[in-house]
Amino acid sequence: MSMFDFSVAKNANQVTSTFLRGGIHNVTYKGIEWVASQSEGNSDAFVLLFETKDGIQHRETIFDPSNISNCTQRATTQYGENPSEMENFMVKITQIINALNPELGAKIAAGEKIEVSSFKALAKYLKENLAGSVGKETQIKLIPYKGFANMPKYVASVGKDGVVRSRTKVIGEDLTLTAREKTDIENANSAQPTNMKERDKDLDDLKETFNVKGSEDDLPF
Repeated sequence: MSMFDFSVAKNANQVTSTFLRGGIHNVTYKGIEWVASQSEGNSDAFVLLFETKDGIQHRETIFDPSNISNCTQRATTQYGENPSEMENFMVKITQIINALNPELGAKIAAGEKIEVSSFKALAKYLKENLAGSVGKETQIKLIPYKGFANMPKYVASVGKDGVVRSRTKVIGEDLTLTAREKTDIENANSAQPTNMKERDKDLDDLKETFNVKGSEDDLPF
């Protein structure tokens, strides 16, 4: 058998992506996976799995906010008080519960005291309480960041009364985009690859400016 077989690349002229882009997507909830840290200093995580009708998966990785220093402290700016990392985290998790297990969400909204001892225990709690929702259809909101699209991290706000509420909804029915989210998505979708011809012209201009002779490796920076 030949080592270099072009038949495996017969569809190379077709461009597809295995990742969802920024925007609002109709998906099916597929479950939760636990991801143990493989190196010292890195955080454990769990992953929420979603899939579109086209078979494109989205893996929403959830990290332990307690690894962030002062994770329970709010910050105050000129615009008022901002929720803590932990409050943002719990609002996001509660939105996920509301979308996938409304009965449990209603208990939380009614003030039922539900406490979980650790991040790993939280992953187990969610896995158990969302097991009956595997296969459920919903919407998710993804915002581009550093080449990938994920649910917004900061979803909470603090009212003048000091109460934490949602400021944006990342999962559920009838999702909408804020003006900032629309701009972020439009900027990511309109991003153009580097024009190498223009880059070469810029380098030539620099060489002339600095009176540099020779290759790019000889430029004075």
